[in-house]
Amino acid sequence: MKHFKAHNMGFSLIEVVVALLMVSLIIIALFNTESILLKSSAQTAHHIHALVAIQNRFAEIDENAFSRISKITDTTITDPPAVISYTTKPAAQNGSLQRVENMFVEKITASWHEFGKDSTVAVIRYVYRPPTHKERVP
Repeated sequence: MKHFKAHNMGFSLIEVVVALLMVSLIIIALFNTESILLKSSAQTAHHIHALVAIQNRFAEIDENAFSRISKITDTTITDPPAVISYTTKPAAQNGSLQRVENMFVEKITASWHEFGKDSTVAVIRYVYRPPTHKERVP
């Protein structure tokens, strides 16, 4: 009769449990990273949508350049939900633009709420507006 030694032909239960634990920790880390990347991607998409909305608002203002600026009001867009506000004021009189008449600072701000926090993006531009016929004195 031959006697066979009990060789370790497989894995013990402890080795299998440790291996499964290691694999599960790696998978959890990968899913967490994916979640962070998706959230970042969504935030970037909202930011880009807001900038496009601001550009569109500036285009609307430029299209109606000779209309009364005081008629411009805040607007709300729905995709993504945001409030677009517009302000204009004369350029600072204490800087390099102090000798330039009819120079204005226009600011459009987009505000929205995402992922439990408020986000805002603003774009500022300097615009020269020639005086209207009423403002010109011969």
